[in-house]
Amino acid sequence: MEHRYYRDIKHSYVIVDVNEDADKQGSRYQLKVLEGKRVKNLLPCSLRQINDDCFLYYDVTSMMSLEDRYAVKKMDYTQVMALLTDIKNMLESMSEFLLGEEGIIFEAGSVFTGMASDDFGFMFFPYSDDNPKFADFCEELLEYVDCEDERASVLIYELCERSREEGAMILNVIEAIIRQDEEQIKEEPEPVHEEYAYEEDDYDYEDEEEEKPETGSRMKMSKEVYSGKTQILFSILFACVIAVVMYVRMNYILSEEENLLSMGVMLVSGITGVVALLSGTRAIRKAGEEYRNGQKTKRKAYDYSEEYCDEEESFEEKYRTPIRITSSFKVDNREYSPKAKEIPTGDETVVLDSEEDENMTLYSRNLDKTVRISLEKLPLVIGKMEGCVDKIVSDMSVSRIHCKFVSEGSRVALMDLGSTNGTFKNGVRLSPKEKNYIEEGDEIKIGRVCFDCR
Repeated sequence: MEHRYYRDIKHSYVIVDVNEDADKQGSRYQLKVLEGKRVKNLLPCSLRQINDDCFLYYDVTSMMSLEDRYAVKKMDYTQVMALLTDIKNMLESMSEFLLGEEGIIFEAGSVFTGMASDDFGFMFFPYSDDNPKFADFCEELLEYVDCEDERASVLIYELCERSREEGAMILNVIEAIIRQDEEQIKEEPEPVHEEYAYEEDDYDYEDEEEEKPETGSRMKMSKEVYSGKTQILFSILFACVIAVVMYVRMNYILSEEENLLSMGVMLVSGITGVVALLSGTRAIRKAGEEYRNGQKTKRKAYDYSEEYCDEEESFEEKYRTPIRITSSFKVDNREYSPKAKEIPTGDETVVLDSEEDENMTLYSRNLDKTVRISLEKLPLVIGKMEGCVDKIVSDMSVSRIHCKFVSEGSRVALMDLGSTNGTFKNGVRLSPKEKNYIEEGDEIKIGRVCFDCR
C-alpha cells in the first residue's frame, strides 16, 4: 500500500490518500472508532481535507516500522510471541466494535513497533477491501525473524503453514499457535544444570574424596591452632593459681589442713599447666608444618615445566629479532628490490600498482574524533541504538535508528527513517522514507554531525 511520511515538531505521521468515493462506502463508523482510539493496538488516525483532497493521518510518534526496526537485529522468540499476542488482542477488541479483519494492512512496512518496548501498532484502512493478506505477511516475516533462534523459527514456519490453509481465520490460527506453544513448554523437561548433569557410572567418586580433605584439612588446621592457643592460655592460668597460692603461704599463717590443701592445689596446677603447655605448643607446631607442606605442594602444582619455559624463551627471543622491511617495484613488468644488483636508470616514470577503492566513504568533520563510515556493504543502518544498527554514531542529535543507505544498481541512495533532527543532503532536509541518490563530493548531515562523501 502506498503511503508517505510526514513529521512536524512533536509528531510523526503516515499519510495515506483516500479515494474520492470514500464517503460513499459507509466507513464513517469505522473512522470514528479509529479516531477515538477504542481498539487496542490499532494506530490512531484522523481524516484531514487539504485542497479538496482527503488524507488519513496515522500517528506513529516514537515508533518504527517493522522492516526498519528489525533490519539488523532480527526478531527473537519473545518478540515473535509479543507480535502474535498483540494481533490476537487486537482482533478480539475489533470484534467488539464490529470491525472486520480485512481492513488491517498486513505489511512489514505498515506494522509499527515502539522503540522502547515490543508493543506493536497496526494500520486499519476502512476504504479498501484489497488490503494485503495475512498469509503473505507471515511469509514476509521470515526475512525479519532470527533464523538462529530455533523456537522463533519453528513458530513462524508453523504460522505460515496454518495461515495458508483453506478457510483459515486469523484469530483461530494465532490461538492455535499460542496454545500449541504453551503445551510444548509444559511437556519440555526442566533443564538440568550442567554442574549436576552426569551419569552415575561416569561419576568419579575418587575426585570428590580427594577434594573434600583439602577443605577439611584447612578447617582442621585452624581448629588445631585455636585448640593449641587455648591450652597455652590454660597453662598460664594454672601458673597464676600457683603464684597466688605461694603468695598466701608466704604472707599468712595456715593451719595443717590448709597447708596440705595448698600444697595439693599447687601440685595439681603445676602438672596440669605443664601438660597443657606441651600439648598447645605441639598442636601449633603441627599446624604450622601442615601449612608449609601445603604451600610447597601448591607451588609444585603451579610450577612451569621445563618444556614450557623453553617455549616461552623462544617466544621472547623470536620477538626480540629486529623486523626488516623490504619493498619492491616493477619496471617493464620486471620486479626489482633493494637487494637487486641491477636497478633501472633513466627518465622513465615507474607506474605504481595500487587498488582503487571504488566504494564511497563518509568522513566526519565536526567531531573531536573523525568517524569513518564505509559504504561497501549495503544496506547500512546508522543510529545510536546498539545492536539495532550497523554503524553507531554516538551523538545526542542522532536518533536511535536514524537513516539507511541502500544500493540501487550501481548507485547509492540515502533514506531518512523518520529521525527527530533529520537527515540532510547538501543542506536540504530529506523527507522520511524517500530515497535520495548521493555522489562523491556531497555533504551528508546526520543530526548535527556533518560527513563528507568521498
